[in-house]
Amino acid sequence: MRMNSPNTAPRIARGGKSIYGAPLGILMLECMNMPPYAAALRDALGLPVYDIYSMITWFHAGLRPRRFS
Repeated sequence: MRMNSPNTAPRIARGGKSIYGAPLGILMLECMNMPPYAAALRDALGLPVYDIYSMITWFHAGLRPRRFS
């Protein structure tokens, strides 16, 4: 499967639905190739989805907090 094909996100969402059975509160994507498909999984499963990109963004926000003036 090519990761950049147009039907990759729907296929990943279907895969997420097929393994989703346990009572989960979040989904954590550990693979570096998965962040582009986090939104499709969130939409399909109705769960918050976290990945390496969202973790780095969150961490960076703590290091360089926004200044409100």
